[in-house]
Amino acid sequence: MRFINEEKTTRIFLEGEINSYNAENIAKEIDDILHKETFNKLLLDFHNVSYISSAGLRVVLRLKQQYKDVFIVEVSLNVYDILSMTGFTNIMSVRKALKEVYVSGALIVGEGYYSTVYRLNDDTIVKVFNHVSDEEQIERELALAKEAFMLGIPTAISYDIVKVGDKLGVRFEMLDCQSLRTVVSENPDKLKDGFKILSNYETQRNFYINFLQIAFDQNLNKNKQRMKLSGCCFICFLKKNYDIEGLITDEEKLKIVSFLLDKISTSDYYLKNFIAKVLGYIGAMEFPNCYESFIKILINKLNSLVSSPDENQIDTILRIFLSVLKYCDDRCAIITYEVLPVIINIFKASKNNQKNREKCLIIISMLLNKLSYADGNDMDLLSKSLDTNALMENSISLFTSILVSNPKLLLDIKKWTIRILDILVRDMPIYSSKFFNLLIEPTWRLIVLELNLYCNSIVFNKEIEYTEEEEITMEEENHIYEHGYESDDDEETNGMEGLIMELIDFTVDLLKRNSVIEALRPALFTFLLCIKGYLLLPHNSIVLWKDNANLYISEEYDEENINSVRSKTLGLIREISKEIEDDALMNFVTLLIDELMKGINIDSYKEVIKLDDYNLVTPYLEKLNKDKVYVKMRQESNLLILGSISDDLFRLKESQILSQKETENLINFLLDLIKNVNSENSILVGRTIWCLSKLLCLVRNNIDYLTKIFDSVSHTMINKHADLSIQLVSAQCISIICQRLISQKKEINSKYITKDYDALIEILGKVNEDTRFIPIENLLYLTKLSKENSLYIPLHHLTPVLKIYSENFNDTYVGPKILELIKIWCEDKKSAHCLIDKFIPIAIKVFEDFYKKNIGKTDEVFEEVKNTVMTEHSNPDIKTSSDMLPNLIDIINMLIKYCNENKDENNLMWITLIVKSLCDILLLSNDVTILQHGCSLLRFYIALCKDIIIKQNQVPLLLKVIDHYLDMSLYENSMLYLGNVICQFFFHIESKIIPNLLENIVKRIYKAKMPSIVQSLILVYSRFIVKYPIDTLNFLISIQVENRVGLKVLIDKWLLHQPLFRGKYFKNISIKALSVLYSMKNSIVESLMVIGYNPSHSQASVEVNAPCKILSVLIRCLNNEIMQEKIKNKKTNYDDLDDDNDNYNDDDDDEKLNEEDFKDEDDDNDDKDKKDDDGKIDIGDEEFNNIQEEPKDFSSKLSFLNNQGKTGGLNNVEQGSEIYLTEMLGFDYNDIDSEEEENVEDDLVYLTDIDSDFVLKDYLIDFFTKFYKTDELYLTECLKLLPKGDQKMFKGFDILPTNNNVVGSSGNSTGSINNSDTTSKTT
Repeated sequence: MRFINEEKTTRIFLEGEINSYNAENIAKEIDDILHKETFNKLLLDFHNVSYISSAGLRVVLRLKQQYKDVFIVEVSLNVYDILSMTGFTNIMSVRKALKEVYVSGALIVGEGYYSTVYRLNDDTIVKVFNHVSDEEQIERELALAKEAFMLGIPTAISYDIVKVGDKLGVRFEMLDCQSLRTVVSENPDKLKDGFKILSNYETQRNFYINFLQIAFDQNLNKNKQRMKLSGCCFICFLKKNYDIEGLITDEEKLKIVSFLLDKISTSDYYLKNFIAKVLGYIGAMEFPNCYESFIKILINKLNSLVSSPDENQIDTILRIFLSVLKYCDDRCAIITYEVLPVIINIFKASKNNQKNREKCLIIISMLLNKLSYADGNDMDLLSKSLDTNALMENSISLFTSILVSNPKLLLDIKKWTIRILDILVRDMPIYSSKFFNLLIEPTWRLIVLELNLYCNSIVFNKEIEYTEEEEITMEEENHIYEHGYESDDDEETNGMEGLIMELIDFTVDLLKRNSVIEALRPALFTFLLCIKGYLLLPHNSIVLWKDNANLYISEEYDEENINSVRSKTLGLIREISKEIEDDALMNFVTLLIDELMKGINIDSYKEVIKLDDYNLVTPYLEKLNKDKVYVKMRQESNLLILGSISDDLFRLKESQILSQKETENLINFLLDLIKNVNSENSILVGRTIWCLSKLLCLVRNNIDYLTKIFDSVSHTMINKHADLSIQLVSAQCISIICQRLISQKKEINSKYITKDYDALIEILGKVNEDTRFIPIENLLYLTKLSKENSLYIPLHHLTPVLKIYSENFNDTYVGPKILELIKIWCEDKKSAHCLIDKFIPIAIKVFEDFYKKNIGKTDEVFEEVKNTVMTEHSNPDIKTSSDMLPNLIDIINMLIKYCNENKDENNLMWITLIVKSLCDILLLSNDVTILQHGCSLLRFYIALCKDIIIKQNQVPLLLKVIDHYLDMSLYENSMLYLGNVICQFFFHIESKIIPNLLENIVKRIYKAKMPSIVQSLILVYSRFIVKYPIDTLNFLISIQVENRVGLKVLIDKWLLHQPLFRGKYFKNISIKALSVLYSMKNSIVESLMVIGYNPSHSQASVEVNAPCKILSVLIRCLNNEIMQEKIKNKKTNYDDLDDDNDNYNDDDDDEKLNEEDFKDEDDDNDDKDKKDDDGKIDIGDEEFNNIQEEPKDFSSKLSFLNNQGKTGGLNNVEQGSEIYLTEMLGFDYNDIDSEEEENVEDDLVYLTDIDSDFVLKDYLIDFFTKFYKTDELYLTECLKLLPKGDQKMFKGFDILPTNNNVVGSSGNSTGSINNSDTTSKTT
């Protein structure tokens, strides 16, 4: 599982399906990652997630409960639908994946610092932001653009936010006009400073009322554009100055309101919107004070219009209410009780004006939306607003009567009616529960009655036929009208599709109510039959898929798809499949399979759809049975359902409701379907293969069936009649089969594997950026599956793959997959030889590009290397760039390992030349990524190629590179592996101390801010202390870092960061080195005062003797290792251990500690008392209670312990550090999952001089046991100075032999008092 952690944000990239088979493993992998990372925000990247089941949703829910800021991003539309239907979009932030737009070769029509504008086609442009990565900021710009358009400003229509490479952009309408820049440059006289001139008067009295008079003056504004410009400027000034106290007086505000109220009879569309915008803004800003000034006036005016309607005035007033509700927050819910009855009366009175009726319904929906907060919180307000004079009860009757009216008429009115009902059900469930059962029948009827019309108009692409009577009604009631301000949403879908989408959303929300689902449970099978017809593929989708094969694969990533009838219906079916009884679900599955194989049995529908209007459905069913085109469409939709409920099918099979024979019959039928490949049935064949990939769970352990499916799908993929969509979906299916077989550690012998390879290489030449990952992924899984054929690609098709890699190395999915392929090829001599032959010239070309971009030219040494390489190797026609360098370095690393393991001296010589050139590049580069990858390579190069390094006299060059990494001007995260490199250098190349190098390491440690860098560099000194302790100490006291002794700088930083060290080798060697320092009893160490026990930036801490601090760290480390073992062996909940961890993380709590905190969980109080009596490290209760953390009056039998340290926090040690809080500096139990730090430690196996392969807990127990035996006094005197938490930990280890009283025991006093001479050797 891939993840990145930047700026305290961890982003985890998930792939494929998250279902019951893998959810547990995914949860564990995520926990492993999060336990290692420090973060404030968690992003779950769903870009490559194709489906998530309920088991996967539980994983996400647990993460949301466990961590505060969890976001799901880059969500495909199919998955977004699932998250939306399950309510996850309400409980956490979920962001859809953006459409990708490609501007390669597009004409640049505008360019500036912030953005570049490309012309995509004759109708569309895209504005690409150069320096803005915040999607919310771009959404604000998009909203402003739409606002400007609605105000009448001549602005391009804005469409949507898109992704352009690694940048964000907005698509706009391409206007057929000159740019502002062109107009101004060619006609400078047209540039007027009008707005600036007006700004001089904006503070004048009556400025706004005079402005309004100019805007509405018909004589002045015969030119519409001037009128619109006046209105636009007015709103700009109004919003700019409205909040500034005294600038617009209350008197002038009232004048504005009065003036505009006098104009509500206008028939001008723009002026209506202008009045609504201004009064809506003022109403929202002044609410509730504006109630008497004009909202009450408008209510009264509407009341008077009920009996004698004036359509123009009604239209304007409704627009004003829409604007007020748009601008105002939930406070305006208090006017619902007065506004709602009037709006409903206007709705009834406007029978012949459907445009105004639609506005009424939108206002009702907005009012209810504002009022919904009161559900369960302020039921009195709800009752007052909705139950007065049985308002809502009567309205429900009105709304349901609309729903069951003529299915051909009032489609948009029905849509908004359903939205109102949906708000009641979804957002006001407590109040509306009394109406739930009243809504079931009309909803059911509407679903059934609209089905035939939907299929005729959307699926079969036929116009709706109206009777003469219906046409008369439509004309009289103005059923056909243009949609304008009513929806105020560019994404609003009207007509039949808009109605059905709203209907399905409402049905989903209705079924979430327990009383409804219980009432419907016996009839859910019937319900499934009714709704599945809406899954038929729309005619326009068929046209699109035939024109663009990639769309078939990427449909679930298409933004529009989330709002399609088809996807919403599929989501509804998934919801029902969770609730339906198994027997009923099995009946539905049987019907789907029978229809798939035999056709529709119309009688089965007639039995369940018991409506008087059943004759409306019959023609649709007959068409699906007889017309060849629509037979295939019906089969396609049934396959879509079967694949989408595969989890439920698996459950039915596991419970033996779905028999093995039925399963095999279904699989065999599907395999027969994909044999007949031609252009007429490509969509059906593609859907069949997709369905097969979903149903693999039914035969997951049957190797024979998996092989059979593999062969059949492979045969289809290589079929010459198969179009790209079939090839891509086949490749996806084969990848899933491979993953199943690989997870089961099984192989198959298929004659199609090499043919699949050939087909995939061919497909790579056809795909676009959206689908390129599919064949690459398939190549990788095929290679992993069949070792016998794994070398086919490098031996036959290496150049095309390397070419794809050179073009997509930065792709977050394709790049790593190809690198994984190359890693596999490096393991074989034949394929590696081919790879090296092609790769070395590529590396030279990349290096050359780096020189040209950074220096302008290459040097003589490089030219000599280049000429040598190019004469001995083929030069593949592959486009390269210096941007490939970090990825290229990783490949060099793989080849070094191959050459070493296979003793390939000839190719190793060529690789050495490449590395030598790379070292020169590293010396020139400040790029963090290049330096980090280069540093990683050097650790293996030194470990594996030491003989060549010495033979070719590369030692000075390597030392120069190491010094470059230690340069203070470089970003320190570029040296993540530098400690490893230096350790390899001293072990394999130079065993003697190099003073300048070691001094620079201490300086870099002193300035280091990242714990990982401190860990890496400390490793160098850890190894020196273990091997040469006296020489190392003498060197460290001989150097100064900013007037501080080098030893103090090193030990302070080391002891501060030791709890944060990760990886078995790093921890074991550093703790081993600390134990050596302690056991030396050396006067240099004993005289050293170091950072206190629990320092922080906010809390001063007295410096303490180095041996005491080292002992404290060793004790805490042992305690951590013991707790880790408990977690591992007993699966102890980490949360239960927090109290124990607090014992050494907070000085202020020391007095509150309880003996029980450090008692083994299996012991009782009696055992504890007995241990105290036995005298194990019994310092004495009275003395124990009087010990302070840093006692001022303490006399030790060891003279060095009587030294007093100075007070100081972390300010002198950790300036600018990432680690500020004491809590972050403690040992952490969740370190249990960091035992294998493969990326950082995989080279350390070549350091064989020091034993590191031990269990740290056992090592420390053995160390303390032996030290106590040899010098009891030294240990106990140091213990007396430790914090109580440390003392109690040590008492709880139960590792010391029984003694009467260690306080009085002298132990080996001579050995403890006579310290070692600094020139003597110690073991």
